Amino acid sequence: MEEINKDKTVGKEESLETKTKKDNGTESLKSIDLSIKEFQKSFSLLNENFNIKDLEKVLTPIEYAEYNSFLAYSICSIFYSYLKLSGDLLTNHPIKNELKNVQALMKEIKEKAKTNVEEKRSLTINKEASKRIIESSVSYNKHIKKNKN
Repeated sequence: MEEINKDKTVGKEESLETKTKKDNGTESLKSIDLSIKEFQKSFSLLNENFNIKDLEKVLTPIEYAEYNSFLAYSICSIFYSYLKLSGDLLTNHPIKNELKNVQALMKEIKEKAKTNVEEKRSLTINKEASKRIIESSVSYNKHIKKNKN
């Protein structure tokens, strides 16, 4: 009798583990799906322009850097996934370092983009100050013209 009860509890524990794995698998699939959609969106730019050098003309320097870092990260991630799926030992593999380097580069590009946006915001014209400057220079010029005559 006890053996049958033990088998039932073991079966329940296994089913809980299976449910947890299914939930994690669903979350992983959703995450992968979002990544694939982002990849398709970014890769479509390359398909439209056919040449990476042509993109340099179309995109701003920051967008171009973001796009190149995205491609580098995608390629490294795909290679890492390939190695992981093939069962290779990845503890000391150089691809991990490369992924970290690309991630650091992407963070740096994002920070530069933020500072670039902040600089654009700070470059606003103070209309009152510019009006005072123009009026003073115009009145000064009038004064000089009067003195010459």
